[in-house]
Amino acid sequence: MKPFQPKGEASIVSSLVSGPFSSPRTRTLLGICFMMLLSIQSYGQDDWTLFRELDGVQVFYHISDCDNQESLDPLDMGNAIPAGHTFQLKFVNSNPSSRSVSFSKITKTDGSDEMESISISSGITLLDSCDDSPKMILTQQSGDHYPVAVTDFLEAFKITIND
Repeated sequence: MKPFQPKGEASIVSSLVSGPFSSPRTRTLLGICFMMLLSIQSYGQDDWTLFRELDGVQVFYHISDCDNQESLDPLDMGNAIPAGHTFQLKFVNSNPSSRSVSFSKITKTDGSDEMESISISSGITLLDSCDDSPKMILTQQSGDHYPVAVTDFLEAFKITIND
């Protein structure tokens, strides 16, 4: 007497068990590949770096390519070479009320930054689009007051948090 086998599902399961994935070595390799994909995906989603923590607000940054170069006016830049990057910001406001944040929209080493102010509510606020994020303009020209390296940019970037 044959054991009972329902049609459909059991035949799929039996073909997987006896098919191309039946070898323990193959299943182990597939498992390793799957775990690597998961770790790469989760790493890519959390690549923010803590920049500062002020008055209950954590400020994280991420440097990203800027697809929209129209927001940079070449006449205002002089001889600066745009890096084509934005300085994306993520604010985590643990306060129960909103905070006002002022930051350098364009950072210069002589302190003549273009400043922008926004209000961030309690929770998480992202500035991750090219138009909203501060521009990271790096240059190789001396005397034009643009940072020449990312470390110079990070040191010159201004941010203040107010009630």
